[in-house]
Amino acid sequence: MDERDAAIKEKLEGVKDTSLEIKQLEEQAEAVMRAARAEISAALNKMKKETTAELEAKLQEGRQKVEIELQDALASLEKQKEETIKALDSQIAALSEEIVKKDNLLTGSAEELRHHHQSSIVIDELSRIQTVVAPSSPLQWGRWLS
Repeated sequence: MDERDAAIKEKLEGVKDTSLEIKQLEEQAEAVMRAARAEISAALNKMKKETTAELEAKLQEGRQKVEIELQDALASLEKQKEETIKALDSQIAALSEEIVKKDNLLTGSAEELRHHHQSSIVIDELSRIQTVVAPSSPLQWGRWLS
């Protein structure tokens, strides 16, 4: 029985030693897992920063392109505006000249009408005077001519 007790004790001590060894292995495994998690977290953060920087650069590049296109469009609109104003100015000048010509024609026509009207009045007046003064019979003609 002593032998048996000694064998059991030995086995128990061997089991105790292995449980201590298992405990140490578990602690090492946990430390490795923590280190791996930290390493993965650091790698993910690094990738996130790189991706963010890359996206920011592309976004900035896109903004610059849009800004350049906007400036070009504004310059084009300004040029079109100036050309339109020039075209309108020339059309306004042509219309002004045409209005002045028509006004001169109307003014000239009005003066001609007044002159014609005055001439008509004079002719009517002369006709009236002639009828009043002119002799109606040959005898009166003789007196009138003398």
